[in-house]
Amino acid sequence: MAPHSMAQAAWAMLCALLIAQILWQERNLPQILFRAGLAPTFATIWFDRKKTQ
Repeated sequence: MAPHSMAQAAWAMLCALLIAQILWQERNLPQILFRAGLAPTFATIWFDRKKTQ
């Protein structure tokens, strides 16, 4: 597994744990964490698509 893949997986796991383990009173912060967890994946797809074209 490449280093960036490991970092990406760790980031997603951290965001998922924060969402699952904390009792949230508001819905805004978990939604932001969810999107933050997806951001590296979408960035990788976007940058890799440019490399293949």
